[in-house]
Amino acid sequence: MKLFASDLDGTFLDHKHEVNEYGYDIIKTIKQTQNIFSVVTGRSYQSVKNKFKKDQDFDFIVLNGAMVYHDSKLIHSVSLKKDLVDKIINLLNKYQEYYLVYGEKETFTNSLIAQFIQTFIWSKNIKKAFGVFQEFKKLRNINFKVYKIEGSIKNPKLINLLQDIPEINAIQTGRFTFEITDINATKKQGILALLKHYKLNEDDVYCFGDSLNDFSMFEYFKNSYAVSNARIEIKNLAKEVILSNNENGVYYKIKEILNGK
Repeated sequence: MKLFASDLDGTFLDHKHEVNEYGYDIIKTIKQTQNIFSVVTGRSYQSVKNKFKKDQDFDFIVLNGAMVYHDSKLIHSVSLKKDLVDKIINLLNKYQEYYLVYGEKETFTNSLIAQFIQTFIWSKNIKKAFGVFQEFKKLRNINFKVYKIEGSIKNPKLINLLQDIPEINAIQTGRFTFEITDINATKKQGILALLKHYKLNEDDVYCFGDSLNDFSMFEYFKNSYAVSNARIEIKNLAKEVILSNNENGVYYKIKEILNGK
């Protein structure tokens, strides 16, 4: 039995961030051959469920490994400690950045009108919970578990300050964007949690990705495949560089693996 774990944006999804028929076909093929498919993404559980309209019968490693779902049940989770959340939010407030705060079932933002935030409005579950800049102080009364924080980054000093906090993973995912999870919440750890559930070993994993939040799984698992549009850091770690997301690279490579090539 093999576990195929794929990143979504830039890897499994096309340039429009959509699942095409090749995607649904390969999920069906994986299941028919008694293997396992899992998404492994920075997106939230609600976002992924919303994206896959035709088939949701697979595993979900979401929020960069902070939460793992099997049969729609949460089987593994790692949240940020309250003092770390406060420290991070204070920094974001100081530098007046826009950001999203992910709980288990809802996503909160400090601004629904910011251009950055617009790209993440995928669900009715997103709420304007903390107002505008002068109302940031309300966030200190946060009363739910936080699994991930992401946002915009205008000042390059900020990412250095975030990366200096030893208890978190602070990843600069784009020129002006970042993602933060607990130090023990990575895509690698999410996959390991799923392997433990299925009683599989690390050699049974085949993972696919393109971005820096895929680094942990590419560094750890030997069967890692980078799409041709991936970051150079990911390509350098990959066992092989495959066709791009727009060329259905994940589909064709999994077909090859299942056919024993």
